Amino acid sequence: MNLTVEQKMVLYVNGNHCIPEQKSVDGETYMHLKKWDRALVKTLTGKSLDLRPGKASGSLNIDIWDEMIRARQDKANQLLQEALNTEEDAATENKKKSKKPQVFKASSKHALVLPLKFTISVQGHEFQVLFDGIGTKSVWIEFSEENLKWLKNSVDSSEQKPRKKRRTSRRSGNDQEKSQEKSDDDNDEKNEESSSEN
Repeated sequence: MNLTVEQKMVLYVNGNHCIPEQKSVDGETYMHLKKWDRALVKTLTGKSLDLRPGKASGSLNIDIWDEMIRARQDKANQLLQEALNTEEDAATENKKKSKKPQVFKASSKHALVLPLKFTISVQGHEFQVLFDGIGTKSVWIEFSEENLKWLKNSVDSSEQKPRKKRRTSRRSGNDQEKSQEKSDDDNDEKNEESSSEN
């Protein structure tokens, strides 16, 4: 029987708590925040996650979350561009330069080129994030009291964005057959009209 003992930090706010996924990088602890995590939503908003249509109160679907994701992506793009420019300077001395600089969007495949962690600034607050999770709506931020207080205050002062409604373009088998028959009938009528005109 394998037994492991781990020490975890707990996010505890007003009687609600969650234990987000954690990892240590260079001696610092980072927590994995997910936009649709039930325990995190309950801890930060005080309301249970509510995914029913037309309900928006119980979620982290707020502007500050999108700003964090955008700031992380922008910083990763900037770091990637700097890394690629350094490599290209040596390789393209003899090549003809293009008129437009090529812009790259950082993704998970660039993990070897970019640093594991970097600092971003959101609404005047600077904090460390990990590169992990790039391209997703989740973010790894440094687990510190200062960051958590800022996050809680930002969540409290942000308004919930209305949830987007799903567009259902799926049709049942009968509907597809009927629409196919109708389009076939329309095509037949067009063909008959064009042949009668000739």
